[in-house]
Amino acid sequence: MATVTTSKQFTLGLRDFLRGLLTAIASSVVPVLLEWSDALQTGAEFNFEPKKILGFAISGGIGYLIVNFLSPSKVIAVTGKGEKTLDNAKSVKRFL
Repeated sequence: MATVTTSKQFTLGLRDFLRGLLTAIASSVVPVLLEWSDALQTGAEFNFEPKKILGFAISGGIGYLIVNFLSPSKVIAVTGKGEKTLDNAKSVKRFL
C-alpha cells in the first residue's frame, strides 16, 4: 500500500493563499448583510463602514490560513495494483 501526502503540517501553498483570499472576500459580505438587515428593520439609513468590512475580511482570511497551517498532514492511502493507481492518487493531490 502506497501513500501520497497532499499537504504537510506547518506549510502553506499557493492554493491555501488563494482559498484564504476567497474566504476573506466571502467574510467581508457578513458586515454588509448585517448593516443592510439593520437598516431594513429599523428604517434607518444604510451605513457603509469600510473599516468594519476590512476587519471582517482580514480576520476571516488570517483565520483560514492559521487553521490550514496548524492542521495535521493530509495523506491518501492508495490500495490497488500497479503504478497507475499511484499516478491516479497523485493527480487527485492536485485538486485537494
